[in-house]
Amino acid sequence: MSSNGNPGDARVAIGILGLVCGTIGYVALAVGGDFASFMQGALPGVMIGLSALALIMRPR
Repeated sequence: MSSNGNPGDARVAIGILGLVCGTIGYVALAVGGDFASFMQGALPGVMIGLSALALIMRPR
C-alpha cells in the first residue's frame, strides 16, 4: 500500500488498525483481568463497527 496522497489509502489504514484494536479488545474481554476492565470502557464493538464502515465507504 503506497502512500501517494490518496485519502482512501489513509482511510483503509485507519480502518484496518481499528479492526485490529477492536479484535484485541474482544480477546481481552474473553481473557479477563485488569486489561479487560480497561477495554470494556473502550467499546470494542463500536470500534469494529466504525472501522468496518470506514472500509466499506472508502472512495474508489
